[in-house]
Amino acid sequence: MCTLRHTFAINLLRQSIDIVVPTEPMGHARLGTTRRHTLPTHGDLEAAVAMLPTDQ
Repeated sequence: MCTLRHTFAINLLRQSIDIVVPTEPMGHARLGTTRRHTLPTHGDLEAAVAMLPTDQ
């Protein structure tokens, strides 16, 4: 069940949906709880850095 919850929340966030949106359907009273389910992976961090503009 935890994997399903994590996948649900992280997929929403990867689509640029605000973290507040998955909080309610996940039954969390606090954003901190949702945040634990949606911590970025190493791949997420690499992708974010790759999107930064570079001076060429």
